[in-house]
Amino acid sequence: RLGFNAQAVLTLQYLMLALVLLTLLTFFAPFALKRWLGRGSGFWRGSVYFTAIGLSFMLVEVAWLGRFVLYLGHPSYATTVTLGAMLLGAGLGSMASTRLGVERWRRVGLLTALLVVVLNAGFAGIFAASIGWAWPLRVLVAVLLLTPPAFTMGMFFPLGMVRFGDPSKAWFWALNGAAGVLASVLSLALAMHWGFSAVAYLGAAGYVIAWAALR
Repeated sequence: RLGFNAQAVLTLQYLMLALVLLTLLTFFAPFALKRWLGRGSGFWRGSVYFTAIGLSFMLVEVAWLGRFVLYLGHPSYATTVTLGAMLLGAGLGSMASTRLGVERWRRVGLLTALLVVVLNAGFAGIFAASIGWAWPLRVLVAVLLLTPPAFTMGMFFPLGMVRFGDPSKAWFWALNGAAGVLASVLSLALAMHWGFSAVAYLGAAGYVIAWAALR
């Protein structure tokens, strides 16, 4: 009755509503489970921190995946290259985080949001200048663009675990996962209204919130 496209949008709306409710339930469950759930110092600040980075990583990742579809020529290419480059960068950032340390990251952590904003604003010009290049060169450009910001994104999770202590690590991990799943659906819905570029800026704002919580 609604047609294929409208039915898909309706399904997305139902899925988004269900995930929002589940994520809110997860976030506020400590009120009901306070007898069983240990709370260390900085419990609520840590909850905000890990929720923010879970949302932000996926908002940026999905937004940039959408932006690279035309540049790389096919959604499957964009998915492979974007996810591969960002996961590679995030993994390397996680490995390097122990050398940087929490105190230094408190001072320079805002770099992540700045990188996301600058690159997101510059994509249009870079794409226009290099869209005619051979496909392997465009893949190389994509990897070189995506890996550095992902490197800084990867530092947030392990340094947050160090900063907010042992008692609530499992809880923070759960919040991060719930927020990431929510963002994977939320990003698509927001992109339909505002566009992929705006969604990436929203992810950058989330990293500012996380950096403030860490400080």
